[in-house]
Amino acid sequence: MLVRRSVAVPSVAPRYPLSCFRAHGPLVVFKTTPWRGVALLSLLVLSTDVPSKPDISVFGRYTYLLTEVFWGSLALWLLRRARATKRAARTVLVLYPFAYTWDRYTLSVGVFDIPLRTGIEVAGIPLEEHLFMVVVPSLVIGFHENLHGPSGGGEEAKRSK
Repeated sequence: MLVRRSVAVPSVAPRYPLSCFRAHGPLVVFKTTPWRGVALLSLLVLSTDVPSKPDISVFGRYTYLLTEVFWGSLALWLLRRARATKRAARTVLVLYPFAYTWDRYTLSVGVFDIPLRTGIEVAGIPLEEHLFMVVVPSLVIGFHENLHGPSGGGEEAKRSK
């Protein structure tokens, strides 16, 4: 633990090369991240014992669907902000068959169970899983494009210059 100004903060620095971290006030932050402290803040939030987690099952069988709609909306906003929707769509289309095959297999062998879903199945897997296979890569691409700017030689990159 790193103690500074009477605030105890878990120190992650000893596990990694010290050149990646530096002390900044009561926190230890990454030097190279554009959003300083985001990684540590996430670590602190995830490691904190929360007395009671919110009960998301109040949405019943629509819980998973609403979760995908929420994160999908964030992904769409990030992609539109970065003008990367077409590039992301192409990437999702290439990844989708692999994700579908993987998902279908893991569901068939019982790797995970999805209790809070609508029960609607399309092509042998839950509707929410299809959304998941679109939302996750879109969210990753949205964050990447907003952090690093347009990449590649697509028409969207040319328009943003």
